[in-house]
Amino acid sequence: MSRLIPSLALGALALAGCNEDTVFQKLPEPEVQVDELKQKPAALVDILWVVDNSESMVQEQQALAANFDRFISGLTVCQGTGVADDVCDFSTKTCRVSGGPCNPPDYHIGVISTDVRSDLDTGKLRQVGTCVPSIGASPSGGKYRYCQGDNRHCAPDANDPNSDPANTVCDMGQALSFVTATTPNAPAAFERTVQVGIAGSGRETGIEAAAIAVGRETNRTTGEWLPPPTENAGFLRSDASLFLIFVSDEDDSSFGEVTYFYRAFETLRGAGNEGVVSVSAIVGDPDLDGPDNDGSLGGCPAGSEERSAAAGTRYVALSMYSRGLSPEFRVCDDKRLKCPEGDACKAPVPGLPGVCVPATGCQLDQDCGNFKCDNDRGCITCSNAQCVLPAENFLKLLEDNGVFGSICNPDYGNVLGALGFEAAGLARKFELTKGPNCDKTVKCCPTGTADADCTVEVPVCVRVNGEIIPNERAAGWVYEAGSNAIFFDGSYVPPTDADIAVSYRAATTGAPISCEVRLQ
Repeated sequence: MSRLIPSLALGALALAGCNEDTVFQKLPEPEVQVDELKQKPAALVDILWVVDNSESMVQEQQALAANFDRFISGLTVCQGTGVADDVCDFSTKTCRVSGGPCNPPDYHIGVISTDVRSDLDTGKLRQVGTCVPSIGASPSGGKYRYCQGDNRHCAPDANDPNSDPANTVCDMGQALSFVTATTPNAPAAFERTVQVGIAGSGRETGIEAAAIAVGRETNRTTGEWLPPPTENAGFLRSDASLFLIFVSDEDDSSFGEVTYFYRAFETLRGAGNEGVVSVSAIVGDPDLDGPDNDGSLGGCPAGSEERSAAAGTRYVALSMYSRGLSPEFRVCDDKRLKCPEGDACKAPVPGLPGVCVPATGCQLDQDCGNFKCDNDRGCITCSNAQCVLPAENFLKLLEDNGVFGSICNPDYGNVLGALGFEAAGLARKFELTKGPNCDKTVKCCPTGTADADCTVEVPVCVRVNGEIIPNERAAGWVYEAGSNAIFFDGSYVPPTDADIAVSYRAATTGAPISCEVRLQ
C-alpha cells in the first residue's frame, strides 16, 4: 500500500536581486493510495428451510419446488465472468460455461415444517428415500429420483430424464436428511423434501421449530439448551455459518419475544461469532401502518388473485435482527442495537426494527446509502437536507437486501436467486482506509499495463483480480459517501477470494473531497 506525502505549507520565496517578483513553488501531487482488499473465500454454510405445513400452503410449496434451481444457481453462480448461468461445479471447481476456476460453497440444505406438535415434525429434518430396483440396490442407470416412503413417487415418467423404468421401489433405508453439494440430482431431492404436506397445525410456530432443530430450545427446568433431534445428526457443522429461511402465509405464533429468539440464534456459534447466523423470510408483506390502523392491512395486496397471506411481521423482524451487525445493512432498535455516532435510527413500519442512516445533513441520495428502489431515486432519499425513508420504500429496501421476499409473488424465481446469493455470503461493500480527493486523478488500466501506455485517468480506480471494474450502478460499483466505501450495487459482485485494489489520491484533510459529485 502506497503512503501519502504530507502537504507542506510553503511560503513565497523572495529571490535576492529581484525587486517585486515572487516565485511560488508548486506543491507535488500526493502519491497514489492503493487499498488492497479481499473478497470472502468460499462459504461453508448450513441452510435450514422452515416451511409452513398448514392446509393453505399447497401453491407455495409447489412454487418453491419448481423454482429451486434458481436458489442453487444463486448459491453457486460464478461471479465476475459476465456469462449467464455460469454455475460453479463443486467436483471440478470450474465454471461450467466459461471454464474458469471457481470456489463454490460447501452447503447442507435441510427442511423442517413449522409444526412443533410432538406427534409430527418437532424440528426434525424431513427425509426422502431413493428410487431403486430393489431395497439396498443402487439406482439403475445412475439416475436418481426421490420419494417419501411411497412407491408411486418412483413410477416411470417419460417426461423426466432422471427416470429409469427399473427404479420403481422407494428405499427409505437410503434416505437423505439433507441435500449437499454432491447430492445427485439435488433439485429433485429438494423438490420432494420441501413439499412438507398440509396436515400441520393452523397455529404456525416456525421460529420455535427452528430453535428446536438447531439446539436453541431451552429446558424449562434447568434453563440449559436442549440438543437437536437425533434425526438431524450431521446437518450442523461447527465451522459453518447458518442460514435460516422461513416460508409461511401466516405470522409466527411461537411463545416468546422475537428479540429472545434473536439472541438465542446469534449465540449458536459462541461469543464473537454472532454474524454467522442469518435469517430471511418469504412471508406476507408487513403492515405498513400497523395492525391498529386500516390504511393498509399487510399480507397480500388487495385484489391479489395468486396468493393470500397474513402479515409476517415476526419473521421479518427476526430476519432484520440477524443482519444487525452487517456493515452493508445496519439494523437498529430503541433497546439493544444502537446506531453508530452520527447516524439515526429510522423505523417507519410498526413492529419492525429500523435501519441506521446518516443523521447529519445530506445533499444527494447517495449520501444516505446506496440502496436503489428504482432507476431514479434510492430507497433512502435526501429531502430538505435530511435522509428520509418512507414506509413503502422500507419494504423494497428489505427485499433488495435479501431480508424479506413476498409470498404473494406468483413466481419465486427471482427471490430464490437472491436468497441463494445471500446464502453464499459474498460481500458487496468495501470501506476505504482514507478519504479520496476526487479533484485529482489516477491512471486506470488493467494490471500489467505500463503507466506510459495508460491514457485513462479517473478519480478512483477499482480493479478486481487485475481487471478494471467501471464506476456504474448496473454492472460495476458506486461510491458510498456516508461510509467512504466502494459498493458493488448491481449485477456484478467480486468473486470468491478475489483480490480488490482501489487506487486514488488521498485527501490531506482526511475527509473525501468532491467524490459525491464526481463519482456515481
